[in-house]
Amino acid sequence: SPAQPSDGKTGLHYTIQYNANGGSGSTGASQHVNGTPSALSSNGFTRDGYTFVGWSTQADGTGLFFTDGEQVDGLAIAEGDIITLYAVWE
Repeated sequence: SPAQPSDGKTGLHYTIQYNANGGSGSTGASQHVNGTPSALSSNGFTRDGYTFVGWSTQADGTGLFFTDGEQVDGLAIAEGDIITLYAVWE
């Protein structure tokens, strides 16, 4: 299981929103709490001629990478953070 945040960040609430990054459709935002692993929303986006491969914290795919529905934890730096994950297409 993921390590607990050790820097006083446990318990921070944050929202992850999802960007289609060239695709269409919708994927609902997900709510998370540092210290409690929880799943990302399942991808609801499509893009003609491309296959969805996961999520990145950067639109160009160079950021942290997560698989669809992956359990995440500890992404918030401050209470109420909103983190955007971008669909990665290939």
